[in-house]
Amino acid sequence: MIRYDVRGFGRSAPPAGRFSPLDDLRRVLDRLEVGPALFAGCSMGGGAALDLALAEPARVRGMALACPGISGGPVPHDPSEEPDSSDPEVFLEQGVARWARAGRDPLVVEQLRSSVRFWLGWGHTLDFGGDAWSRLEAVATPSVLLLGDLERPSFVPSCLEAARRIPGCRLVRVPGADHFLPLRAPETVVEALDSLAEQEGPGSGGPAVPSAPAS
Repeated sequence: MIRYDVRGFGRSAPPAGRFSPLDDLRRVLDRLEVGPALFAGCSMGGGAALDLALAEPARVRGMALACPGISGGPVPHDPSEEPDSSDPEVFLEQGVARWARAGRDPLVVEQLRSSVRFWLGWGHTLDFGGDAWSRLEAVATPSVLLLGDLERPSFVPSCLEAARRIPGCRLVRVPGADHFLPLRAPETVVEALDSLAEQEGPGSGGPAVPSAPAS
C-alpha cells in the first residue's frame, strides 16, 4: 500500500507555487514505478483518482471514491451559512459544523486543522486543471462511490449524480459517516477495494494507492 499527503496537508511540505493534484499523483506513481493499481481517495484525493482514470485509464484498475471532490463539479454551498472565516479557529469550527457531523473526533479535528492551514495559507496555489464532471460518462474504470449518511447536505447531490453517471459505478451509503469517511468507517473502504480486486479475479496484482483526505 502507498499513501501520501497532498502538498500542504499532513506531513507534506507546503507548496512553493502553483501545483496540480493530478500531476503530483503522476509523480508519485512514476517515482515509485507503480504499475496499474487500485485507488482509494477521499474528497480531493477521490477527485485526483478520477482525473487520472480519465487521463490515463491504463494506470487505474479500480477506484474506491469516498465523497469525491470532482474537478469541474458544483461547489457545495448552503445559503444559510456564514462565509469562510479568515480566523483559523473560527474557520476550524465552521469546518467541524459543516464536514464533521458525526462528531468531534481528535483525528478529524487534526485533519481539519491541516485543511485550515492549507486553505488559508496556500489555497490559491491549487490548480485542479481538469473537468472530470463533464466527462463522467467516459470513465471506463470499475468504481465504487462511498457516501456517508451524515455528509454535508449540499455536497450529497453531486455525489449521487456522479454515482449515477459513472458507468457501472456502485453506490454504497455508509451509516454514521460524514465527509471523513475513511476515518469513520475504514473497514468500508477496505471492503470496497476488496470488491474491486475480486472483480478482476485472482492474480491481478498491483498495489492500492490511497490519497489522504482533504476538505
